[in-house]
Amino acid sequence: MQLSATSHCDDPVQLKVGVTQLRDGLKENEQAHAKKEQSLTEKTYRIEQLLDNIQLLCKRQFGAKADRVHKSQLVLFDETELE
Repeated sequence: MQLSATSHCDDPVQLKVGVTQLRDGLKENEQAHAKKEQSLTEKTYRIEQLLDNIQLLCKRQFGAKADRVHKSQLVLFDETELE
């Protein structure tokens, strides 16, 4: 038997059953909330890891080292050979 907040009951047994049901429902809600919170924390941690990886890869690809000229390419810019 499910008791609503607006129902009035004078039977102590029914009141105890109602209180027990409410407590059980509260425990289930707390457990579900804890699971969702843990899942959210794990997902947030994973997102941070992936963002760090993206940042590292961008630095490797577009960082200062990528702008350096290789020694074998220096002869392409030798002005004395052009004259």
